[in-house]
Amino acid sequence: MTQVNPLKFPSSTSSLLVNRLRMCLPHCNNSIVHLEFSKGKKFCNTSENVYYHVNGQEDEYRDLVESFVRWSRENLLQLNVTKTKEMVLDNKLEWSTNTDAVYKKAMSRLYFLRRLRSFSVCSRMLHMFYQSVMASTIFFAAVCWGAGIKAKDANRLNKLIKKAGSVVGCRLDDLDEVVRDRMVLKLRTIMDSPSHPLHNTVDKLRSSFSNRLLQPHCSKERYRKSFLPSAIKLYNSLKPTQQ
Repeated sequence: MTQVNPLKFPSSTSSLLVNRLRMCLPHCNNSIVHLEFSKGKKFCNTSENVYYHVNGQEDEYRDLVESFVRWSRENLLQLNVTKTKEMVLDNKLEWSTNTDAVYKKAMSRLYFLRRLRSFSVCSRMLHMFYQSVMASTIFFAAVCWGAGIKAKDANRLNKLIKKAGSVVGCRLDDLDEVVRDRMVLKLRTIMDSPSHPLHNTVDKLRSSFSNRLLQPHCSKERYRKSFLPSAIKLYNSLKPTQQ
């Protein structure tokens, strides 16, 4: 997300800025930008760049990032890098590559968690550091990949979480628990939000005899392990009082 300095822009500049961005990023397969007004300030509320690279060649990807930074500076937009996230999906639509990237990032943060413990930082502060710095990295977009991740990849992340728990001094929620809770919460949000793109799809799956949701037809294993079928299965497994 980015925020513009306090200058007033006419509403017609939204499409102009978006077009200029797309012209500056010719190698990007997909650019999604949503600009908003708020009390005289211009916000880029959402910006997503999708880029494909092969065999670990990231030069053009890095050029893309630099182009986006340069475009933001030229158009008086300040990038909020603390909210910048990255997710990797390989050409087989599997999550192993993303798991590798997440694991490396989390390992580097585990080092700092251990350093904090060496300074006799209290368990409460260690847990706060884990939640804000390490867990946010491990579980980013978990509703997307949590159900489709391979068992060996899930075990790698769970072992990492267990190591962090030994440093913090308490048991931490493992991957399965976090994914389950977040999937059910996201599904409930969809059910309660008529403006959500998936609301009508989920609403049509409501059972006329109970609070359960009907499972959508899944012809492929890949779809069965995607968000919606997995979230519905978890939702139906809850007790009626929890639904």
